[in-house]
Amino acid sequence: MTAVNGTATVDPGTTLTTSGSQGTTSLTFSYDASSKTYTVKTSAHESSFGDSADRAASGTNAFQVYDFKATSGTATETLNLYHGTLDRLSETKRVSVGMWYSVDGNQLKYEIFLFGFPSASGEIPTTGKAQFAAAVYGIYSETSKEPYVFQEDATALLDFDRGVFTIEGKGTNDTSLYTGTGRGTVTAFRASGQLSSTGNLSGTFSYENASGVMAGPLHGNFFGPGAEEFGGTFASAGMSGQMIAGGFLGVKTGAPQSNISLSDFVTDQHYFLPRAEFFNQRHHSGGGTGYGSVSLGNSGFQQSVDGTYWVSGYNANEGQFGAADKVSGGDPSFITYARTIGDIDYGLKLYDGPVDGVRLTYVNFAEYFQVVHVDTIDGINRSFFPFGIETLNGVLAGLTGTGTYKGIAYGAATNTDGSRRIDVTGTSQFDFDFANLSLTGWLELAGTDLDDSSSIDFGRFDLAQTVAYRRNAIAGDLLHGGTDVGDIQLRFYGPTGEEIGGAFGIGDAYGMPGTLNYTIGGATIGKRD
Repeated sequence: MTAVNGTATVDPGTTLTTSGSQGTTSLTFSYDASSKTYTVKTSAHESSFGDSADRAASGTNAFQVYDFKATSGTATETLNLYHGTLDRLSETKRVSVGMWYSVDGNQLKYEIFLFGFPSASGEIPTTGKAQFAAAVYGIYSETSKEPYVFQEDATALLDFDRGVFTIEGKGTNDTSLYTGTGRGTVTAFRASGQLSSTGNLSGTFSYENASGVMAGPLHGNFFGPGAEEFGGTFASAGMSGQMIAGGFLGVKTGAPQSNISLSDFVTDQHYFLPRAEFFNQRHHSGGGTGYGSVSLGNSGFQQSVDGTYWVSGYNANEGQFGAADKVSGGDPSFITYARTIGDIDYGLKLYDGPVDGVRLTYVNFAEYFQVVHVDTIDGINRSFFPFGIETLNGVLAGLTGTGTYKGIAYGAATNTDGSRRIDVTGTSQFDFDFANLSLTGWLELAGTDLDDSSSIDFGRFDLAQTVAYRRNAIAGDLLHGGTDVGDIQLRFYGPTGEEIGGAFGIGDAYGMPGTLNYTIGGATIGKRD
């Protein structure tokens, strides 16, 4: 079998790491039932651990850890075997993870490996969805800090229909590898990737602690009849001396209790999302002076399993919509909900059409609107936002290569004095460099005047520069003819960033050049080729 491994040089007096390295190695692991002895062997070293002579007390807050110790020359060696979750409610019976490490003076060496009874290829599901109780553990070292062992409970969602998975865990269960002292710091493990019909899991992980986020590749397999369990290993090295290596285990617990996609809705979902707030004050007669404005921010939106939607920041009368509010007619590309209370019209429009010929799986966009009728003036508020199942933070940092996202845009615009009501449509394209975590792209927008049906070509708006990816979010400036005229906020959606969505604001305070200035606000969604 292949094991992930690492080494660290540690100051014996302070137990602080001074240097380290990480890699993989070929390893064999065996158990002799007659002598009750475990043997771990690489090309460079071999150690045996007896069940009675070498076994120490089990870790009190580890997931069913069997702790064996032995002495080899001047080195003290430890073998930990894990086969369950931290709360001990779910134990694996056909797969375990082993951690073999050695402390010899100032040298720390460790190997982490997986062993068990793999599922036959014909037993791997190719349809359906499942939730697994999972556990994650490993060793982390960083220059000038103590190396430590971390352990986390996690939840895994497996979508066999689409061949993808996610794992997400969080914990405060980390202890110094040298002193055994609990550190109590918050750590988070996230992973996503692809499932194969032959029983393999492959993807990327991210690990977050107080020092930042590390990411890298992850590999695993299914174990036991019916693929009821899984396990795998992961490892990475950071640019600032960080080293991480670990393993994970999972046991099937039943149907998903969280939403995997927008079409597989099993529980109410609250989204925190970017939103473009467009406002237009307009005189009925065309007299007087109106205006338009747009701003970008973050807001909430709730989707419930009973078919109701709630826009955060508004009470139930203003912002909650259900089946009784659905109206027919209008743009067939949208499902529209609307009501009128006094002089104010309220409504919500959910996009119900394809993107590049395909309906998206993980992200959609919506428009919330209010129209206030006061004497000869209309106050028109239109909010545009994407919503969906976001990609877990950090996992895209472990990918390589590039991806192109092609999509659509929708929004609203008005001119300088606010006299024109304009619907905006368009296309978008974003190119993401996974290796360098950077994005380039553009929007091409056009408008239709709602009063005289005339057309307006707003042209192309480019991201001002290659913008960086931070915690699944990207924010950048938009250029029109070389002038900074707006902003855009983007996020990735789906287990491996299959889709993208965002909100944008153009004009207003940005002073878009031209003989007739416009203010534009809207949203865009797209999918990766």
